[in-house]
Amino acid sequence: MYRASPLAVLPLLLAAAPTWAQQQDTQAWEQLNVVVPIAPKLRVTLEEIARTSDRQDGIYTTEFGALLGWQLAKGVELGFGYRHVGFHSRNLAPDEDRLRQQIVVTSGRFAGRLRLDERFNPDGSEIGFRVRPLLRYNLPLGPKRLALFVSHESFFCRTVRPGASAPGMSGCATSSGWLSRSARR
Repeated sequence: MYRASPLAVLPLLLAAAPTWAQQQDTQAWEQLNVVVPIAPKLRVTLEEIARTSDRQDGIYTTEFGALLGWQLAKGVELGFGYRHVGFHSRNLAPDEDRLRQQIVVTSGRFAGRLRLDERFNPDGSEIGFRVRPLLRYNLPLGPKRLALFVSHESFFCRTVRPGASAPGMSGCATSSGWLSRSARR
């Protein structure tokens, strides 16, 4: 049986402090992933994300995509995927198409991910490149199929596109929630 220490998530909470201090808008982000095994070390993850905002008057971003994951070794997975990002309400940015490559490393309750996004904007020929490191801690709750999580992700732009951030760190996101897995594995 695992025993959780509240101190284990302290580094993530400290990293989130600058984000809390800069909050200017109440938002809710919803995400639903469905993982479909294809072969013993190969799986497809289908993703849906919706973001709502007080300042944007409701849903302002939707994302739909798929990610092909290949397990290289225990706790190490490579992934490649596509995501379509649609902007709505007061978010006047043009929709985007994104290609993504990533490596995910898990060890016990911790997971780390390094993702590279190529962002294609239909209003121009520029391609935006973004690096997205993420650290997550999972805390199992009772049955092995339910867990709480807390994560921190930073966003680093490698190129500049019209209307986009300058190169360097362009933001970060700290989130928490719960994970639920189906009984069938």
